Amino acid sequence: MCKRKISQLCSVFTLSASALFGFAENYLKKHPVRIAIIVFVVFLVLYVFSPETSILVLVTGSFASIFVALKYRLDQANYHKDLFEKRYSVFEVVEKFLIRYKSDDLNSVDDQMVFVNAIMRKSYFLFCEDTISFIKKFRDAADVIWRNNMSSDSKLYVKNPEGAAKADAFFNELREDRLNLSKRFPELKIDTY
Repeated sequence: MCKRKISQLCSVFTLSASALFGFAENYLKKHPVRIAIIVFVVFLVLYVFSPETSILVLVTGSFASIFVALKYRLDQANYHKDLFEKRYSVFEVVEKFLIRYKSDDLNSVDDQMVFVNAIMRKSYFLFCEDTISFIKKFRDAADVIWRNNMSSDSKLYVKNPEGAAKADAFFNELREDRLNLSKRFPELKIDTY
């Protein structure tokens, strides 16, 4: 009976300690500058009440940690900005393809397929599975249209009228609902950063 209570207390303590460390880690990631300033003020107060050389070293080190924390936040902001720009460039390719689809501006389907294939490769590293599956569907539909257009010029490709009709319907649906295209790219929302 005593061993059971001790093991229960140990497990509760372990859970509480891990929860506390998890909270401290999350707080440190979210507010590194705030924590650095608090540590600096604590060591400065200690130095005022006990002016020893060892505490002066801690005050100087904690003051320097404020700049480290500021640099960390700046690096985080730059990382998020770069990530957003890369994700937005993929979104722009999709949007431009939809704008040019079935217009005179779409001079070469080959050129468009180069861009669509390039965003497919980038997408694996930038987006979640839902967005990647949309981009795959988009690329597959573009590929069907491309192959259908190539089949009239070349004997390598066979016309696929059913597939082309489905792809055309998919693109028309996206073109009609172009204002909501960003909903298919949830990682572009600023609040997710």
